[in-house]
Amino acid sequence: MITHLDYEEVFDAAARDMNEGFCINTDCGASSLGIEPDAQERRCDACQEFTLYGVEQVLIMMENYDNE
Repeated sequence: MITHLDYEEVFDAAARDMNEGFCINTDCGASSLGIEPDAQERRCDACQEFTLYGVEQVLIMMENYDNE
């Protein structure tokens, strides 16, 4: 599902603890600051879709995808 984002980049963002979020839209993938770690379906400033998730949510989705 989230194959267009780099796991290490997302993991590093979580470690920085700067409230970063990532757009899971395959045509976008932008990152944004000021996003709560557990945020879901926020509007992405880059693509205007409701596909922006907090870094912890993205990590969970990536790990669940890898385990399938």
